[in-house]
Amino acid sequence: MQKQQKKFLKHTGGGSDVDHIIVAEKIYKAANRVWGIIDSEVPFISQELQVALRQFAIGDVENYLLRKALKGSNAHKIVQTSMTMYLKNGVPDAIFTQEDMQRLHDIEKFSHVVTLIEDPNKMAERFEGTPYSRDVGDILNWTAMEVGVTEASMPYSREGEWVCRPRRLILPRENSDTSLAKLLNDSDAQVIYLAGPITHMKDKQDDTEEKRKQKYIDRKRMDDFQKKLQEYAVVITPMVLADQGVKPEEIAHTVHRDISWFVGRADIIIAFFPGDYFSAGTTQEIHAADRIGKPVIVIHPKDDREVFGIRPRIKYRHEDELFSDIEKSGNENNGEYSILRKLLNKELKSSRYKGILDICK
Repeated sequence: MQKQQKKFLKHTGGGSDVDHIIVAEKIYKAANRVWGIIDSEVPFISQELQVALRQFAIGDVENYLLRKALKGSNAHKIVQTSMTMYLKNGVPDAIFTQEDMQRLHDIEKFSHVVTLIEDPNKMAERFEGTPYSRDVGDILNWTAMEVGVTEASMPYSREGEWVCRPRRLILPRENSDTSLAKLLNDSDAQVIYLAGPITHMKDKQDDTEEKRKQKYIDRKRMDDFQKKLQEYAVVITPMVLADQGVKPEEIAHTVHRDISWFVGRADIIIAFFPGDYFSAGTTQEIHAADRIGKPVIVIHPKDDREVFGIRPRIKYRHEDELFSDIEKSGNENNGEYSILRKLLNKELKSSRYKGILDICK
């Protein structure tokens, strides 16, 4: 991760010095040094000992940041930590508090607080042979608690009469190296939530050969579109989480995640339909975005300006029209183009992160 971030930061003029501090490593070192506990035993120790280990780790990070500050270091810094400990019985414990986050923020102000989440089925596979629960419901509960504890622990600073907090984001782990590199180098990075008809583009048993070919073409268009968007913004797409849950609690988690965690924190919502598909989930998401005043862009092959009962801020029939308008937006002053203009670089001449896909391979 550091190697990719350094390459991108150097390419964009943001410097290439990145300090990556992994708190878990400090917890494991403290456990081994002080109590002789090895890594595999950490999930089994008591909550009281977890708290003690946390204090050791936070103290180490504090000292590190203070030393860097005294030396006048301008390095970008990433403090990587879990806010909770996932125990053997599937019940997570909060091991970091608002006070802990505040202590670090007071030394080196955070610009962003980001939670990375992953497909629970992939996590269950990775947990095989470990002391952690592989039950998808337990993993979803842990994910929700990790997000909730982070929300409750957000640090703040005062600017006169104003209370300022870092920007809070929840991102899929896939493509997170590229996303974090953008956030490190660009305090005003735009975040796009990309929605689409995920389920309806999957092959079905009764599909004709012609329909399967068309779905393959449409899936490739969706993938190409998502990759190209990476040059303009931080892109959040639920497609990479590959939801397969059918239980009520799994479906409820997905709906809450997409609307509250993703749509609610994005700057722009783009609903891309490479074919004449319908998606109940995407319809729900764009209605939610419209209700809270988020700009919605819909790309759908139908001529109608109104799609699924909503008039989006901007409507296109093909993705090429969107990219063409983004490039033209630097020379336009109307309200619609003001949304797109933020996706250009400072000179308003090209995409904000041109070449990032080649750099961060």
